[in-house]
Amino acid sequence: MTDAIKDAIAAASAAAAASQTANNTTQVPAVTGQTSTEVGMPAMAGAALSMETIGSGGMSVDKWLKVKEMGLMIGEDKTLFDEIKGMLDMTDGVGFMVKYSIKAGNPAKYESSYDGQVTTSGRPWAQVCKEFFAMDGKATPYRAVDLPFTVLETLKNKKGEVLIEENQRLGYSTSTTNWGLWEAFYREVSRAGLLGQKVEVVIGFQARAKNNNNWGVVSIKLVGAYVEGEGE
Repeated sequence: MTDAIKDAIAAASAAAAASQTANNTTQVPAVTGQTSTEVGMPAMAGAALSMETIGSGGMSVDKWLKVKEMGLMIGEDKTLFDEIKGMLDMTDGVGFMVKYSIKAGNPAKYESSYDGQVTTSGRPWAQVCKEFFAMDGKATPYRAVDLPFTVLETLKNKKGEVLIEENQRLGYSTSTTNWGLWEAFYREVSRAGLLGQKVEVVIGFQARAKNNNNWGVVSIKLVGAYVEGEGE
């Protein structure tokens, strides 16, 4: 076992131990401004994982968005879309939820935590990290965000069958290589003075390729402030 993995396990274990005695009133931003890498170890107990304050909960959506290097897919249908019009509530912890995730195995197994202490399945985050490191020595927690979009138009497949209706919710959780695009979008919203507000967006994709592997990541284009009822 490498020193890096030992250090990572120790950090995760320390976070779990500290959670028993730490005063959780201290908030230390753990995500905002971290631009040098796509990954990061879990914050210690009492530290926030969101862009401003800790996000919590999860997504309640009607369909899930899948991203391929060729385009966007809705659910299990193979129809590809270049872009989808949507609305995203830029209220931290309500309209989007920042978390740490980790993956290992083939097929990949995922676990996530919104607070760096307990996973969404109710298990200790430190223990899960240790298990994943044991499965894959390269497994490392990475920053991710849950994005429940409200679709602004009904979308159909090539057969004319409705995949998702206008005003239904389409969910996506960013991958290991998607953080940079999300953070760039977040900063654009911040510069526009629209944090904490609903914004109209165009959901797109970008193709990625490395070591003969091809995949896609979600891109988000800011249109502007969402106006209720506009276009009806």
